[in-house]
Amino acid sequence: MTLVFCSYKSASQNIFNVNCGDDFTKWQSYFTLKSHIDNDNSNLYEYSKPISNDFFHHRVEKFFIGVKGNIVVKQIYILLPNTGEVGVPQPLIKEMEYDFGKSFHVDNLKFGEHDGYYGAKVDNITVKVHLDNNSITSWKDRLTIYIKAD
Repeated sequence: MTLVFCSYKSASQNIFNVNCGDDFTKWQSYFTLKSHIDNDNSNLYEYSKPISNDFFHHRVEKFFIGVKGNIVVKQIYILLPNTGEVGVPQPLIKEMEYDFGKSFHVDNLKFGEHDGYYGAKVDNITVKVHLDNNSITSWKDRLTIYIKAD
């Protein structure tokens, strides 16, 4: 089975309605070009409208999409950690496992862990979550959810 969409489809989590496989032209007015990503020859765009959404019970600080050949190929959510959270919180991992598994009809999906990254791949969709502190997070500790269609 080949899937080309990469956003969660549950009513509680689908907050931007942008899916991998979408033609970028219908979303272009909502995004600003941030950079070119050499390793996969895509462009990274940041959502330019005010954000007042939560994603998995965390405040969304930034939202990015990757575009290749005018097609959306990835989503990146930058989330504010909740007070008292250290690293990637287990409740977030559990909720993502459940939601991602339900969206793709995989019972009891479990994320693997490697070097602080937690995630899984189902068919051609990769989802991972980790704590980041880099230029995309403005050099602050932030939870990053990365969803990509291969």
